[in-house]
Amino acid sequence: MTLKPKDDTTRKHLTILLSANILAKLFLVLVLATVPVEDVGAFLGISYEYVSENWRVVGMEYDSRPLVDKLAYTFDSRWFVNIAGEGYVFRREDTPYLKPNNREMERAPCLYNWLFMYPAFIWTFANLMSVKAAALAVSNLASLAVIVLFYNIALEWLKPDDAFKATLLMALFPYNLTVWMTAYSEPLFLLFALISWMSYKRGRMGLAGVAVMFASFTRFPGMILYPIYTILYGWKNRRGGSRRLAGGLVSLNVYAAPILYWMYVKVPALTGYALTEITALCAGYKYVVLGGLVGTGAVAVLFTYFAFLAGYYLKGVDGELMLYSLAYLAFHMLVFGTGGSIGRYLGVIWPLFIYYGRALDRMDVAFFSSLFMFLAVIMIEFQANMVSWI
Repeated sequence: MTLKPKDDTTRKHLTILLSANILAKLFLVLVLATVPVEDVGAFLGISYEYVSENWRVVGMEYDSRPLVDKLAYTFDSRWFVNIAGEGYVFRREDTPYLKPNNREMERAPCLYNWLFMYPAFIWTFANLMSVKAAALAVSNLASLAVIVLFYNIALEWLKPDDAFKATLLMALFPYNLTVWMTAYSEPLFLLFALISWMSYKRGRMGLAGVAVMFASFTRFPGMILYPIYTILYGWKNRRGGSRRLAGGLVSLNVYAAPILYWMYVKVPALTGYALTEITALCAGYKYVVLGGLVGTGAVAVLFTYFAFLAGYYLKGVDGELMLYSLAYLAFHMLVFGTGGSIGRYLGVIWPLFIYYGRALDRMDVAFFSSLFMFLAVIMIEFQANMVSWI
């Protein structure tokens, strides 16, 4: 699968999509710089005490927070930036924020919960700028590359106008827009995931395996792509000869070895805990079916419902997209037991947007784009000011 040759329509679409994403981000930065988070909370009927709760936990003074810190040094962003600047140095004073589930974890380096690929890119860019600016540069540049790749992938199933709608919906999806413009690893993860899909469709299983490895070292849920591609490739080539099938599967899955080594050998040697143990104990992830819906706000529940709906109806577009989407949805719902961030996980399941790009007309897309921007204003204000998401 290669990028489609550019004609005037696709060039126009990509220009509009990239411009719309940049302008949306600039608008949100303007909102963040001029609208106090207390006003957003008051508009939603949220008390000042709730809005400021996390500030006391991390010892943060709201009035002293510069704009770059609001964008690049909140929630998970703090740990990515710290790792890029200082390496995996656990600081005991970080423990109250991480809220480990037992006293023993107070001595464990919980920073290993955040993988090293995104910090490595930040460190590389930090040779040219500050670490926080580098974190923003990496995530924003990756998000622009994601838009280009996703649009071209969508053209495999959709007409150009529908591919445009699908890409616009993904780019303006409020959880995506929020983490794409701040210092989060999702844009880089999604970039590697898309490269892995393009490689798989071209039959270049070794390259697909490398891309999945990079995705997994960005966010460990990338590991689910190995069994997904194994099933898809095995089914597609079930009559193509055992040697070809075995060769493709080995070329794909051999690159899982470095990830397993990191998770179960290297990290335990450094910390005394497997990476999965650190993740469970430091971040509180639970392996409970539908655990992600417990305590989740209505917006996240609604998005989750429409995600499963799209995943099911993708069978009318491509069975491979349906399997990819439903497997990822099931994995995230099984693993991530805290509901507040479920939208972040939905945002990286890119085939869902292909379905809605095909199913919705222009007026629908215009309505949802406006709704997404409204929600993004709330989310960026909450994200940047350390307020729990809806």
